[in-house]
Amino acid sequence: MIEKVVWYEPLLETKLYEGEAMDQKMHGYGKLYYPENVNDPENQPLRYEGYFHQDIMHGFGTLYRRNGIKIYEGDWHQGLYEGYGKLFNDLGKMTYEGEFKNGLKLIDFEARKEGIHQEYYDNGVLKYNGEWKDGYKNGYGKAYWQDGTLWYEGEFKDDKPHGYGKMYYYSGILRYEGQLEDMQYVGWGKEYFKNGDLKFEGTQKKNPRFFYGVRSYEVGILYDEDGEIRYEGRF
Repeated sequence: MIEKVVWYEPLLETKLYEGEAMDQKMHGYGKLYYPENVNDPENQPLRYEGYFHQDIMHGFGTLYRRNGIKIYEGDWHQGLYEGYGKLFNDLGKMTYEGEFKNGLKLIDFEARKEGIHQEYYDNGVLKYNGEWKDGYKNGYGKAYWQDGTLWYEGEFKDDKPHGYGKMYYYSGILRYEGQLEDMQYVGWGKEYFKNGDLKFEGTQKKNPRFFYGVRSYEVGILYDEDGEIRYEGRF
């Protein structure tokens, strides 16, 4: 049964999601927030407004930057741009309007069937360099932020980090190295604080709130920021 909910980020206690849900998953129409304004927990920057299907953006919706400027407005399928939509640059100016397939402009999707290809942001900065198959990122590749900073290198499956890889902070410091599944830390790996110190070493499993900072540690060692062991064993 679909119900109306308001969920909060468990550590910061800031608003994370408000809208429709079913079986503890975002399902139906709702608003997703960037949970970062600890001084005003109820007033968070809007990240996405639109439809969800079992925790995934699916249907019509709008994606926003932290400053409120739109990134994309249009149709979604399983968390990716697909169907008719519009793209906007950092200033809010529309840069593309038309059909999308698997998160790409249709013309770009058709051009990347197989082999080594590059993908670029609207500002011309390299977004991805690596292997493609059937129009999807599959195999080894490197992904970059809009300023050209590397944020991931490793294996991809169906456009998402999947397999062994390394993720980085904006600063270039290693954020995570290990196994991934659908872009989540799943299996064995090491997670690091922003200063480069080890945060966790061990195994993790999937969590529906992973992308909002929630982790599901299974077995391993969890450290404080001062390097002291906070917990060791099964979680």
